[in-house]
Amino acid sequence: MPPIIKPSMLKELMQPGVLKKTLLLFFPLMLILISMAVYIYSNEQEIHLKDLENTADKIIIDKQQCLSRQTETILRDLRLLSSIPAAQALLSKPSASTQRELAKLIIAFSNAKDLYHTICYLDHEQKIVLQVTFDPALGAYASTQHNDATGSGYSGTDLPMQLKGSDITISPFQHLSLDTNCTESDPVPVLRFTKPVRDENGKIIGTILLSYLGKPLVERFADHNVNQVDTLILLVNPDGYYLSGEPNGMNWGFLYPGSEKAVNFSQRYPAEWEKIRREQQGKFTSGNGFFTFKRISPILNSQSTGPNQLFWFIIAHVPSHKLTPILPLAAMYGIFSLIGSISLFIGTAAITTRNERSRKSHMHLEQLTAQLQEKTKILETVTDSVPACIYMKNANLRYTFSNRYTLEKFKKRFEEIMGKSDTDIFPAETAEKLLEKERKIIETGKPLINIQEDIRLSDGTVISVLSNKIPLTDEYGDIEGLLCVTMDRSEQIRAERLNKMLEEKLRESKKLETLGTLSGGIAHDFNNILTPIIGFTEITLTSQEPGSQTSKDLQTVLKAAQRAKKLVQQMLAFSRKEPMDLKVQPIQPIILESLDFMEHSIPSNITKDFYIEQFPEKVHCDAPQLQQVVLNLAANALQAMEGNDGTLKIRLEKALPSILTVTRHKELVPDVEYMQLTIGDTGSGIAKTELDRIFDPFYTTKTVGKGTGLGLSVVYGIVQSHHGCIIAESQLGKGTKMTVYLPLSDQETAQTSKNT
Repeated sequence: MPPIIKPSMLKELMQPGVLKKTLLLFFPLMLILISMAVYIYSNEQEIHLKDLENTADKIIIDKQQCLSRQTETILRDLRLLSSIPAAQALLSKPSASTQRELAKLIIAFSNAKDLYHTICYLDHEQKIVLQVTFDPALGAYASTQHNDATGSGYSGTDLPMQLKGSDITISPFQHLSLDTNCTESDPVPVLRFTKPVRDENGKIIGTILLSYLGKPLVERFADHNVNQVDTLILLVNPDGYYLSGEPNGMNWGFLYPGSEKAVNFSQRYPAEWEKIRREQQGKFTSGNGFFTFKRISPILNSQSTGPNQLFWFIIAHVPSHKLTPILPLAAMYGIFSLIGSISLFIGTAAITTRNERSRKSHMHLEQLTAQLQEKTKILETVTDSVPACIYMKNANLRYTFSNRYTLEKFKKRFEEIMGKSDTDIFPAETAEKLLEKERKIIETGKPLINIQEDIRLSDGTVISVLSNKIPLTDEYGDIEGLLCVTMDRSEQIRAERLNKMLEEKLRESKKLETLGTLSGGIAHDFNNILTPIIGFTEITLTSQEPGSQTSKDLQTVLKAAQRAKKLVQQMLAFSRKEPMDLKVQPIQPIILESLDFMEHSIPSNITKDFYIEQFPEKVHCDAPQLQQVVLNLAANALQAMEGNDGTLKIRLEKALPSILTVTRHKELVPDVEYMQLTIGDTGSGIAKTELDRIFDPFYTTKTVGKGTGLGLSVVYGIVQSHHGCIIAESQLGKGTKMTVYLPLSDQETAQTSKNT
């Protein structure tokens, strides 16, 4: 058997399905041998041409990307140079120091890059403010003469192409003598880029102009080896002149008008050039070989505006003498005719096995596609099952992916998030805070790990989250977006706050328990002392003449002892050893009686500011205990002003606590009116560090001998037992204000409704 049939091919051929197809095709075609030969020739030629086309397309794309990466670097440099603060300062307010500073910076930049022949700053009148020129032998040097550049090729309006959506303009290749008074025999081409320089308000104050050396650009294009020795890669300008790839090295012909160096692709291949210059891209075969071409812009994926368009042609050319060995020859027909059925069988077998491979490849591709879809589905299932917000954003910080939890937490639909920014989803303040952090990630490439954030949703809801945000990079290492994983900690924080509040209440309970135990023992001892005092006073009163001075004095002693007895009852009630006598009753008489009792104990240098509002609602309370609250708070206020002039303020009102007050004090119910008793002074005040401890048992801010630390503890216990709230406010040197809130009773109203 001829060696052209490889063992692998023979193995495929011997498979039942392949062999059957081969025989069915082979026997009929034996009768039309010549037609078969033509078919084989055409088929093989098509296959090889297709390979050439694919290879040429890859080469063109590779070369285009090579050019694009260089020009993109130029644009980045241009934007950088236009945003230098020193340049903005020089163009806004020229000065010698600013000029020297900027020149030093640009010289260092030019030496580092060694690709820009000229870096020039022009003012708004198109006069040169600073020009840095790079000499390969001498390095960069600055020139600062204020020349008029309008007619010297520096004006941005003379440049033919402006990028769409940008203020950058690009020239075609020009002679270096437009930049300098060059008289070299070998001219140097340059590409010219300009961009306006703006101040901090966006006003154009000048222009930055880069003259990029064309030959290094094209040399990199030519040096970018694609390992295709049979293919010539040409770069041609719109006039058909070679920029790169001329076989004899006669590039840049447009720089040598009228000379033998002015070699032109259009003159060498006029028919082919007619086809190429009319189309954007294409491929064809002619007597001069195989041509694949594409019209490109220097900037990848860019569009230009204006009357002129800057473009080049990349042409992949396989010369005819290289093409002939690749493609099958017409002489093969005679060989097929001679070998007859053997050659026909071999050709048929080759086609059949190749088709079988293609079919298997297609089946394998379908399997891979199904596997990819399955993995994608699994990934979506996993991300949708995670109780965390998982979303991705592009470099412009617009959403490109979000899981189901994100949509539920943000209360948005999928279409309301995709392609949108945070400013479209959240309130302005929240959106700006989020975007500020994410911009830093895009700019620095540094991730943010375990960041605590408060996010306000569009409906006003605030959620506390723990966020991890990392940058996403492409194959070149450029940041193309970020990935965010955010967990809602609102419930956890609420649980922590609740635990803290419960712990605080437990501590308060322990304090009150300690105070109750102590006060119970003291109350019993004190009660034993009061019993004989009250008894003997009452007996003595019976032996005195009514209205006598002694009788009056004894009555005073008896009243004081009875008040002390009531205090003992309060202490026993506080220690839970004696029940409170709670009644629904008006609060005003209780307060007025307390004020009458303390009337004579108020010094003359203290101004009294009392106000009792008359309202019909009553309070469910123990009158002696509330009197004890008033007397204790008033006594503290008077002691704070001892020895100084001052004002004692006591106000009784019906009030609705503010939302802030209700939020800070959980004992209060929103939108409910309370009895508000305010007792204030203009005394020395209490330090903020001590204010949180004034209700602790045995804690006092008074000097030794003037306080036991039990007064405010008793007051706090009485208010709490009445389901009320007491709030202390104080400033050093300005005084203290105590506010007591007690719930109003609706018993009278309910009883009235019942009677009606």
